Amino acid sequence: MRPQAALAGLLCFALALPLLGSPSAAHNGPGFPHVNPSTLSLAPGQEQRVELTFTEGDTGGNFEAGWVFVLNLQLWNGSGPLDAVLQAGHAEHPNATAATWHFPGAGAQHVTAGMPATDVYTLTFRNPAATGSNATFSFFYDQSCNCAAKPIPPTDLQGRSMPGGVVIFNADVKKGAQWDAQFFEPAVHTLRVDLAKRTNATSHWPEDFHILESSTQAKLVPPAARQHEFNWTADETTRYYFIVQSTAADLSRFDPADPGPGVMVIPNFEQVKAGDADVKPSPGFEVAAMALALAGALALTRLRG
Repeated sequence: MRPQAALAGLLCFALALPLLGSPSAAHNGPGFPHVNPSTLSLAPGQEQRVELTFTEGDTGGNFEAGWVFVLNLQLWNGSGPLDAVLQAGHAEHPNATAATWHFPGAGAQHVTAGMPATDVYTLTFRNPAATGSNATFSFFYDQSCNCAAKPIPPTDLQGRSMPGGVVIFNADVKKGAQWDAQFFEPAVHTLRVDLAKRTNATSHWPEDFHILESSTQAKLVPPAARQHEFNWTADETTRYYFIVQSTAADLSRFDPADPGPGVMVIPNFEQVKAGDADVKPSPGFEVAAMALALAGALALTRLRG
């Protein structure tokens, strides 16, 4: 087996953090982290702002310009419509609108947008109806950091299925570099993984991306692991994205008391050939990243609403 090298920065680790109460709307309150499911119910004309936070790595709590944001949302039967706005900056002083979405009725939604600024971000949800029933929905979000692992929540906190969840990884690769990548498929989920380059900063999936490779069938790795495999050579120095979506979930394998091992997506990257002006990272990075990923899978806890 060739010596392996993880991408620089993979020591950023995605954990579902235990928060108290509902998502905070106040900028001086606790921010709401990624890959944590939450449920809200808005009366006609009501809105709620949710300040988001990124607590991993060395970004100071900010999301980075150029990341891709994904909102996974389930609007429940009898609910709707619903509007959502993603903005950079604190709720009281937003700097820029990154995206607006309108969801006319019940169903699962998975929408993406580019993050134009290095900043904190706010999601604002609003029920635009003048009369009628509440808009009741569950959601979680993610962004395309190069974290060592991320969970895909298969249900909301009430145990209702949230199908088709999406998380995003990214890697900055030099022109001419050749990489192998594997994504380990967790017990609960069947995955589709797409390797893509972005073609437009608005970052709407899939129309603003060029898909290079797709994997819809994981390969069995004895004795029991399943993984999606990629090999590619960068034709330019740019950011490459891995869009990971659950295409099916076996909830009989999901343990709400210990969800991490069953829902955690763990990537592994190996640089086979260096690219232009590239320095191959130390093989020790991968060992550390995998150790953190496995430890985090055991430590993952569920958000309590």
